[in-house]
Amino acid sequence: MSRDCEDKTFLGKVPSEQSEKLVIIEVEDSSSDSLSFRMNNFSLMRSLDIHEDPTFIPEVAAGVTEDKSEAESTSDVIKRLTDARSDSAKNGFSFKGIKDYLECYRSGKLTPSQVAKNIIAMLEDCDKSTPPLRAIVQWDQEQIMLMAEASTTRYKNKCTLSCLDGIPVCLKEEFKVVPYHHRVGTVYLGTQPETEDATVAKKLREAGAIIIGVSNMHELGTGTTGCNPNRYHKIPRNPYNPNHFTGGSSSGSAAAVAAGLCPVAIGTDGGGSVRIPASFCGVVGLKGTFGRISCHGCLPLSYSTVSVGPICTSVADAAIVYSILAEPDLLYPYGLKQPKATLSDMCAPDLKGLKLGVDWTFFKACDAEVLSACEKAVKHLQSLGASVVEVSLPEMEEARVAHVICILSEMRDFLQPDFNKHFHEMNLETQASLALASQFTALDYIKPPHTHGKIHPSVFCCEIMLDGRAPQRTCHQSCTMIPNCGNGVFFCKGRDADEQSANVRHEFCEPRGPIGQYSLRLQANRQRTRTMRFLQEIFSTVNCILTPAVPCTAPRIHECDLLTGSSDMSFTVRSMRFMQLGNFTGIPGLVVPIGYSTAGLPINLQVMAKWWDEAVLLRIGLKLEQFRDQTKKPSIYYDILA
Repeated sequence: MSRDCEDKTFLGKVPSEQSEKLVIIEVEDSSSDSLSFRMNNFSLMRSLDIHEDPTFIPEVAAGVTEDKSEAESTSDVIKRLTDARSDSAKNGFSFKGIKDYLECYRSGKLTPSQVAKNIIAMLEDCDKSTPPLRAIVQWDQEQIMLMAEASTTRYKNKCTLSCLDGIPVCLKEEFKVVPYHHRVGTVYLGTQPETEDATVAKKLREAGAIIIGVSNMHELGTGTTGCNPNRYHKIPRNPYNPNHFTGGSSSGSAAAVAAGLCPVAIGTDGGGSVRIPASFCGVVGLKGTFGRISCHGCLPLSYSTVSVGPICTSVADAAIVYSILAEPDLLYPYGLKQPKATLSDMCAPDLKGLKLGVDWTFFKACDAEVLSACEKAVKHLQSLGASVVEVSLPEMEEARVAHVICILSEMRDFLQPDFNKHFHEMNLETQASLALASQFTALDYIKPPHTHGKIHPSVFCCEIMLDGRAPQRTCHQSCTMIPNCGNGVFFCKGRDADEQSANVRHEFCEPRGPIGQYSLRLQANRQRTRTMRFLQEIFSTVNCILTPAVPCTAPRIHECDLLTGSSDMSFTVRSMRFMQLGNFTGIPGLVVPIGYSTAGLPINLQVMAKWWDEAVLLRIGLKLEQFRDQTKKPSIYYDILA
């Protein structure tokens, strides 16, 4: 493979078990579209004439909320959730969740220190097993025991910090967690141990949680299988069948929860990266509203699509973690004006009065086994008093393409220095994804406004935003020009900026290259404006939108994947089918296990709601859990409380 990666795109693995070769499509002229580009309809944005102003950040102001002064407080709801007795005896196997750990600690059956010793023994076993689970890729025995012993003392003195005190958790390697290496799934990042926690890690420590390590992930979050064959990570195995993928990119987080290593894991979701692995591994995944949970201390791969969320054993656990993590963070610029996170009506006895929106044409685009289970789950929700309303989700293909253009363009820009300096250290799939993103020209990502036939030369007002999340360029080095509002104002963000505050400074940049010849709007983000408006109209008539979580079950791992990785663009596109709407527009989504395929692989249903209304997701999710008659025990499962 030549070094001139700008002129290549990677199509993927030959669809044959006998071949271990990877196909690379050569593109002689970078101005022409690659086969992969055309196959995935990425040129669609070029043919659209969209009049709306663009929306660059899907941050939505909180609407007027109902007065629920008489409703249960969040602390009361959490108490009910944690005090509820386990129904494991009734239904056979059940995952050990937060309430199970709390019962052991409160009764004196086990202490956090004893649990920590069990976890350390299990982590050692994971590394020695064949094949290795590879869920947790960095852990430190001394660190685990220090946190556990402090928690044990608090239980002894009856001064626990929260209902997460003593609860084992892990965080995706995309987060900064002291003292681990912030590698983000690569072999070249995080050369030194981290000295500062991400906001999420800090909040978990303050709540008394035991951080057992950082979890595996798809390299730089660029895929949905979780396949990462590099030397630090290797391929995490699906606990339900170790010959199948976990899903990605928060692959290790989902595997750790499904394998029983911890009841709570934290991931990031820019294109389903919490919800896809949670679904493939048969656990619960919550993607909050854009900005709801702070991304500070998380590598800003795509600043307009990524949300943080928990992967848990149950909806109740997801609600508990959400209630602790969801609040404004002055170190993170989005979600500062979010409404208070509540769990109102979560424990209501039924779903009477709720309207569930379903676009059946969109809903049915999945495998037969998945469709059958999901349709039955919808009927279950109806039996609890909810009504199903048929809705239409317009322009979903346009939204899909626009989302891919946004996320890949943002990642490609942020990772430009890495792409140039560390190209040969990246997995082939990562090289391919970033090379594909290089083919998105200004006409795909940016389009001139309507000027009645006149295109005006322009000088751009650039704001250097010092939030540490956007493409890292300074104005007078390589102005990337990413708009921050609809009036033609652009901003750059730089690694070299000296200021430490969240303030901005304005400078004028000379237009550079062909992009600087026009006063430009972002075409893909014009589509975002339209899609968000469509959703606002839909949510005026329904409380949520239901879809399958993923159109299929977890794919099989092939031998060649272990050496070279896996890049199947058609699978990536298909796996994100029901995910992208939430990332593109910023609405929250929850995936809940509802059954299994004939091969024993998990199937989940997704519930999406309007911005900031995670409470209704959790209320519906709690009832949705009741649909599954029996929870199957994963092939790989560690009972930490045994």
